[in-house]
Amino acid sequence: MVDNEHSTFEKGVINGYEADIYKRTSEDYDNIIVVYYEPYDTNVTIVGTISIDELTKIAEAIRIVKQN
Repeated sequence: MVDNEHSTFEKGVINGYEADIYKRTSEDYDNIIVVYYEPYDTNVTIVGTISIDELTKIAEAIRIVKQN
């Protein structure tokens, strides 16, 4: 669970996977993206003071590799 008192929340899709996007409302807080890779039972959370656009680029670059 993310404290969204200092952010706005929206649902999104990144590379075909559901994502929660928390955009900070103050420079004192971080932007957060949580991507849910359901088929792999994996979630990735990316946090930073950089822009949501930059965080999205990072999230789009992530590839989940299934290992045996």
